[in-house]
Amino acid sequence: MKVDISIPMDSQIHSIVFLDHKLKEKRELLIILFEVCRYILTQYPTRDRITPYKNGYIHLLKGRVNRLYFVDTEHCYSIGFPFTISQDEQGNITAFSADEITLLPIIFVGVLQILKGDEWHSTEILDFANPIDEWQSKQLSCLENQSVNYKMFWTFFRNMMMYDVGYIRHDHAPNQYNSEHPKDHPVDHIHGGYESGVSYRIGLTATPTIEDIKDITNSDTDCWMLSK
Repeated sequence: MKVDISIPMDSQIHSIVFLDHKLKEKRELLIILFEVCRYILTQYPTRDRITPYKNGYIHLLKGRVNRLYFVDTEHCYSIGFPFTISQDEQGNITAFSADEITLLPIIFVGVLQILKGDEWHSTEILDFANPIDEWQSKQLSCLENQSVNYKMFWTFFRNMMMYDVGYIRHDHAPNQYNSEHPKDHPVDHIHGGYESGVSYRIGLTATPTIEDIKDITNSDTDCWMLSK
């Protein structure tokens, strides 16, 4: 199923998507992915009550390219989107799915609790495993939740931990530009990677549009060429 939609962000999801600190780890990107999925499932049907694009927007592509794009006036970045999409007759997104499990909002709530929990930083392996087991067991014990295959929760969680998020970001940062060293931090640049020591920056001579960013991340279109 091909999906190509833009979804306005409210101020709360904007603050989650565009962090007030430098992105440091994959866990943060997974939190963003799951928060956005929950937002789409719960807020997209009420999108008419959100001021269009005041806080930027989310662009979801599903087809040959499977990505989320997050856009505001100064930044644009993209991550992969690994889920299958279900829609109703009006085109509203009703659910996501992966690994034989229907990803309703409650699933994202559970994953987010685990990712944000103190146990994540524990040095003991069982401190990490127990919250996963406890949450899955709790859901399996609730008769009203039997329509969802919670037995696959660990498989889903494990696969997401191994998933290549495919992070790429464009920054438009005139305030950081130094005319004496114009190539040190160009006004427009592409960031690849997020961990210190392996991330990199590619300077651009012009401000790309969102369509340019989508083209860069589309392996089916002609490659963009670097020149120096």
